[in-house]
Amino acid sequence: MLGALESKVADFAKREDQLQKELRTQRNIVTQKHQVTIDQAQGRLDREVSEAQAHLEAESARLKHVYERRRTRVERSHLVLTRHLPRRVREVRESWLGELQMRRFRLERQLEASGVINPEFTRRLATYQSQFTDLLHRTRDAFAGSSSFISMIRVRRKAPLPGPICG
Repeated sequence: MLGALESKVADFAKREDQLQKELRTQRNIVTQKHQVTIDQAQGRLDREVSEAQAHLEAESARLKHVYERRRTRVERSHLVLTRHLPRRVREVRESWLGELQMRRFRLERQLEASGVINPEFTRRLATYQSQFTDLLHRTRDAFAGSSSFISMIRVRRKAPLPGPICG
């Protein structure tokens, strides 16, 4: 019985060694497969990162190019506009003044046609306005050295005197 028991223990020990060997072999295989999978995943990740980096650099270069084109266009437009601005302001002002003069002319014609304005009265009023303006200028010229006297005779008006009315 002891011999059978020793034989059984030896068989179990042999079987245990064999199982441990198989287990180590399987563990090594699994470890190698795991390492291969990790290496593949790392390689894939590195490729994706490099592609993303290349895409980022390409988009950055494209956006810089777009920015430079727009900046150049804006600078050119700014130069052209600032160069032509005084002329454009003058044209708009002249147009506005022309429209105002035409409006005044039409209104005067309408008033004359309606009989509200007496042409003789308008002519005399324009003459008096001209005489008053001349007198005011001569007075200022005569008393140019005395600013206190000039301030005393200064006419305070809410609005400037109108120019002569055509009649």
